[in-house]
Amino acid sequence: VSDPASPSIAARAKSGPGWDLAVRHDRVYLARKAAGMAVYSVADPLAPALVEQVSPGGEIVTVARRGAVLAVGAEDGRIWLYDITGVPLLLGQIQAQGELWRVRFYAGQLWVLGRNADWVEVWNVDTPPDPARLGAFTVGAAHWFRGRFQGDRLYTFTGRSVQAHQVTPAGL
Repeated sequence: VSDPASPSIAARAKSGPGWDLAVRHDRVYLARKAAGMAVYSVADPLAPALVEQVSPGGEIVTVARRGAVLAVGAEDGRIWLYDITGVPLLLGQIQAQGELWRVRFYAGQLWVLGRNADWVEVWNVDTPPDPARLGAFTVGAAHWFRGRFQGDRLYTFTGRSVQAHQVTPAGL
């Protein structure tokens, strides 16, 4: 944004409906449900260009990035882990416990939110070909998923208070 007081749209790329996106350097990764995942180059922000279309299967509804690892989630609970240092390269796959809504990286771990916001799973994907499920919880799942991490503390909020929680794999 060249002028934060007056932001404007520099350009648009025709993509069809998008459900979620992630960004790394000059690449935008767009979840496009039945159309899979589209990868756009925004090296020239005035002329975004489709450079790759990835269709691992299922209805792609969510993407999240940590470093060069991209998690791509389908509505049916399948999650693919890609190396995105170049052309997306499949590294591993996860099967969540049910239909999913969002994936996000928090505190270095992959958090998966269920379709009805009634469960969360937490995965270690430090070795993408061999992901490890660290735990899951159902009580207050959506509440926890909206939080923000600082180190190993998760800060959450309700309408009346802010709370800090110490979160460790043993505590899940």
